[in-house]
Amino acid sequence: VVLGAEGAGVSDRFKEAADRLVYLPLSGFAESLNVSVAAALVVQLLLQLYARARPQELSLPADEMRSLRADWYAKLARGDDEKESYERR
Repeated sequence: VVLGAEGAGVSDRFKEAADRLVYLPLSGFAESLNVSVAAALVVQLLLQLYARARPQELSLPADEMRSLRADWYAKLARGDDEKESYERR
């Protein structure tokens, strides 16, 4: 994946070497996207497509998922009440 800045874009050499050129459509009041926003949108879409094609490769075992979730909730809680609330989930 090669992304170009709004002004200069991607060089002709890169375009000629590419298998496919993709342009992100804009709607609403936006006239352009920051290249980091465009990168985030492209990566998100690629991950979604990959997850549909190979769901078993992106899934976590249930015990690992519970462990990660418990760790996250412990860090997220701002007090004992919130921690208890998260633990019940």
